Amino acid sequence: MAIVVSAQYLTEHPLYPAVVGGTGFAFVAGAVAWLLPRWTRRRFVVRAVLALGLVLMVLPPASARWPGGITSATFGLTVVGIMPLPVVDITIDADGSLWFRDKTHRVTLVEARALAEGADRLIIGTGWNQAVRVEGGVETVPGIEVEVLTTKEAISRYGLLREKGVRVAILLHSTC
Repeated sequence: MAIVVSAQYLTEHPLYPAVVGGTGFAFVAGAVAWLLPRWTRRRFVVRAVLALGLVLMVLPPASARWPGGITSATFGLTVVGIMPLPVVDITIDADGSLWFRDKTHRVTLVEARALAEGADRLIIGTGWNQAVRVEGGVETVPGIEVEVLTTKEAISRYGLLREKGVRVAILLHSTC
């Protein structure tokens, strides 16, 4: 949870687009290539772990903003942008921020209302075999259209609505 919250903070920083964008990425890659041979074995391991932590902090939210959002999905694996997310349930809010949700088979009204803030439409993916149960009242959240679909249909619908420029949020169950 702390990684996602920290990543959300990073993505709101004014320099975030420059760092994630082409110029920033090229600079970071060049710096790493220059530093790599200069690191000693012990220092390399420590710095590699820190670099991996930073990548894992920045990649999920950056991937959610990737054009196209969810790029592929199969049972148990969802790829958001370029970030593979095996066996986790996710939500992507209307701003494109990716969040991990508890692995439950229930969608509550409280969760749906929180996710629906700022969105024109909310899509709920109930799993590949529709094992998720949606609490009564979720489909009638005031001021927003809610669609409850299988995960496969939800991903297709989400991509279509994003292409049309609709502010859409999605809650996605990756298994069951």
